[in-house]
Amino acid sequence: MELKRLLNDKKKLEQVFQKLENLSETTKNGFDLSDESEYILHAKLVQTIGNTLLAKEFREFEIDQHNQKILRFLLLYFNNCKEAETIFPNENYKIQKQIMLLGNVGVGKTMLMHIFSQYLKVTNNANMFFNVSVTEMINYYKVNSHLDKYTFNELSDDRKFTGNPVNLCLNDLGLNT
Repeated sequence: MELKRLLNDKKKLEQVFQKLENLSETTKNGFDLSDESEYILHAKLVQTIGNTLLAKEFREFEIDQHNQKILRFLLLYFNNCKEAETIFPNENYKIQKQIMLLGNVGVGKTMLMHIFSQYLKVTNNANMFFNVSVTEMINYYKVNSHLDKYTFNELSDDRKFTGNPVNLCLNDLGLNT
């Protein structure tokens, strides 16, 4: 049953992505999601990616009243749509600034970032980022005495630098263990 659902999700993902390719071109700045029908296609893609990531836990990615506005904000934000700034009008968020997700342990912050990392990769968006655990980064620093892997995209196997910094999502920053 679970394998059937996974295959169905993969098929849906391919269908949604095909529709996206037909509707608009990826630009350096992302997609124009001001058209509600295009926004819906992207939202379905995000939901399908979420379902795929959660399938190994036998769960589905739910969009409910608690996360609907956050998901809309993130989808617009990562596509550089000015409308993102209007989702939470009292917060004065700006799309040219970085974001910090705060919340209790287990509310889904890391999962959201994994979903959006995959979404940005699939849509070839220039805002694509890599999820990095701060613990992983600290351990790398302890062994290598530098963070060039993260700041200059160092190729660790041959110690060459590409000179291209990468976007990072730092996970568990400030987590007390």
